[in-house]
Amino acid sequence: MSQTQTQTQTVARPTTGKICMWNGTADGQEDGFVDVSNGNTNALPPKIINVTVQDIRNQEPQPSVNTDGYELLRRPTSIPAEVFENPLTEENKEILVTAYFEECRRLVQEITGAAETFTFIHRIRSQNTDFNNALDFKQDAFKGTVPLAHVDRDPVTAPERLRSSMGEERAEALMKKYKRWAIVNVWRPIGPAVQKWPLGFVNHHAIPDWHYNTHMGHLHTINNPAADERGAKTYENILKHDPRYKYHYASNMTSDEVLLFSAFHSDPRLGIPHGAFWDDNTAKDAPGRASIEVRTWAFFD
Repeated sequence: MSQTQTQTQTVARPTTGKICMWNGTADGQEDGFVDVSNGNTNALPPKIINVTVQDIRNQEPQPSVNTDGYELLRRPTSIPAEVFENPLTEENKEILVTAYFEECRRLVQEITGAAETFTFIHRIRSQNTDFNNALDFKQDAFKGTVPLAHVDRDPVTAPERLRSSMGEERAEALMKKYKRWAIVNVWRPIGPAVQKWPLGFVNHHAIPDWHYNTHMGHLHTINNPAADERGAKTYENILKHDPRYKYHYASNMTSDEVLLFSAFHSDPRLGIPHGAFWDDNTAKDAPGRASIEVRTWAFFD
């Protein structure tokens, strides 16, 4: 990517926008469900939250993944742009899951200081619709088409995924050896700078007792064809609104930059809700956003 990316100075830009959160269920049940095969659900439509989003480019001190749960880095990749732009060929798939996975693993280990790191899956997403057309989550809440603030895993579903990706014996050994562990995502734009649907973070550090158990709604998916690829997951974690939240993003991200963030952390303070949000200042002719996200297990002494 760096071979073709024009080097420009990015100016920090706070903005306003909209992001969606948990809105409860129509039948009064604590948890929601959605049948992906037919759209049947008891979950109410997402709650739309109007937000003011600060640009971390001019934040001092800069957020750190080790202290805040998220971090912006300029880190060009050695992988050619065409690999990301055409990821479905067998050759490019192989490059992504070998060379790029290793690049991301080394980056996470370097920045976090983790004792052990393992990459385990990646997602490539694209989004070109407007806000009103992105609100129907009945088919699959996490295909990247809905601006839902969420965490990828919690203390129940993270061990599930660890066991499915590492094997029962290895997973139990890692959790016994390390009391602090996380899923650290490496998120990179593909193609032009992000002008539509930037990735936003929900900072909950003003809430001293914030926890997955108290601030997440659970959405159980049924007949989800992506379950085998994504691994075992009892439910999705969708963020409940709290007026004390603060919202952050990095404006106009380029493909030479990455965001590192803890999509799950055994320390709830560092588990960061995140999701695409609608920027009110999006130009009508703004190009769609494409991105690649690599997920990494990180274990800390």
